[in-house]
Amino acid sequence: MKKKFLATLLTLSSLLIIGCSRDNTPKTTSSPKELHLYMMADLVSLDPRVGFDRRSIQIIRELFEGLVRIGENGTPELALASSYSMSEDGTVYTFHLRPSKWSNGLDLTADDFVWAWKSTLDHSISTTAAYGLYVIKNARRANRNECSIDEVGVRALDPLTLEITLEHPAPYFFEFLVLPIYSPLCRAVVESHQNWAGGTFPDYVCNGPFILKERKVKSHLTLEKNPLYSGEKPAKSDRLHFAIIEDPQTAYNMFQEGSLDWYGGTFGDMSLEMVYELNRTGKLIKQESAGAQWLPIQTKTPHLASPKIRKAFACAIDRQEICDHLLQAGETPSYSLVHRSSSLLTKQPFTYDPALARKLMDEGIEELGYTRETYPTVVITHFSEPTIKAIVEIEQQQLQKNLGITVELRAEDWGTYFKKFTTGDFQVLSLVWFTWYQDPTYNLEYVKYKNLTINGTGWEHPEYIRLLNLADATVDPSTRNTYLRQAEELLMQELPVIPVFYHTFKYAKAPNLKGEALSRSGQMELRWLEKEEAKAS
Repeated sequence: MKKKFLATLLTLSSLLIIGCSRDNTPKTTSSPKELHLYMMADLVSLDPRVGFDRRSIQIIRELFEGLVRIGENGTPELALASSYSMSEDGTVYTFHLRPSKWSNGLDLTADDFVWAWKSTLDHSISTTAAYGLYVIKNARRANRNECSIDEVGVRALDPLTLEITLEHPAPYFFEFLVLPIYSPLCRAVVESHQNWAGGTFPDYVCNGPFILKERKVKSHLTLEKNPLYSGEKPAKSDRLHFAIIEDPQTAYNMFQEGSLDWYGGTFGDMSLEMVYELNRTGKLIKQESAGAQWLPIQTKTPHLASPKIRKAFACAIDRQEICDHLLQAGETPSYSLVHRSSSLLTKQPFTYDPALARKLMDEGIEELGYTRETYPTVVITHFSEPTIKAIVEIEQQQLQKNLGITVELRAEDWGTYFKKFTTGDFQVLSLVWFTWYQDPTYNLEYVKYKNLTINGTGWEHPEYIRLLNLADATVDPSTRNTYLRQAEELLMQELPVIPVFYHTFKYAKAPNLKGEALSRSGQMELRWLEKEEAKAS
């Protein structure tokens, strides 16, 4: 393993001197009010109801403004709402909106929120993101056609007053509202133009600090300051240029020569050789994030149906080696699906133990009616990105060595990978997961229901559902935490998803760029970014 790792390092280091051609982003000799950024892959969608991947969310956040946003200090603050109140039982929120306009000049009203959220739930559009609204009363039931869409707990009391009724007290709700899934939509435009989200200004109507001025699929997009934005804190830059750059080496070269103002972070994963080099030169910026690498397992796959086999996988992975020797950027081992900042476990549920892993594997194989000779190959599906590939290759080696099984890797482009993720068309999946609010429920609910669009594991457990429902119905924080801890313990016994490590938010930026405001979950608003003008000599 160590010899292979050293050889890999030499190969990666040699790539630093290799240049890559590109022509879709100009060198940044333009105005200090213009930022030149990039993304490693095109967006899933710029419709707030559909674009629930990390890159789409980042762009939609600049184009739409909801009730709450991420402030300059990285914490949630009121945005389109000027004030709000909450009922004593924590289930009814009343938001008062400030007057504002859409980018086409129409007045924005509370009805625009009501219609947008209900249209996400009523199947008028195909989306995997509807679950993000399930905290609202009857939202899940309406999305499953178990009640009328009119029974969903959101209504406009008047043009500038929005009332939201929740299924249960949710101490994380204010933080959750920063997500674009809670954006309003201009109903007149969306209903009359089916492909509105595929267009640009003026057809693409939004209400955020920027408008979508230009977009060419798989090439680039440009955002410009919205002249009709009425917020008290407008964007600090006039224009944001994004190039679509799939190759990390190309992006790195462009950053080094000054064609990009930012490298890594939200916009694209850094290749390992770049992490090593930026670390060595002191240019790498590292911050804790709520990201993690998981291995969801399709539990309906016959040879993966035993919890003993899944625990064998968990015990066979040397997380410390992956973090210390491969990643080298502050990542730490993970032993729960709940992020370390929110986990309620009182003891670690498993550890790296090859002997125990082999014993559990033998027991699981026998339990399922296989023998060592007949046990099938295990297939790990992953997104075809260099760093992810390096990680799953180490996991493959560890599983094969410690369990005595055959593991095959299957790389997919983003579109194919995302489809497999949402349909459960995999055996084992390498997944990078981000926690959007700091509460155990966000990660725990990922596998609450097997028919949830994001849960491809096929796993569902009645006791687990009962515990999460009890936690939801509980106002007392101590009692709530007891139920959540019990649910977390049960989940880590069953292991439909194997946690591997916690990510760090890694990036490098131009020396004169300032204003990044990272939330606790690794989210940011680009409106706060700005370049300092060069001082006259």
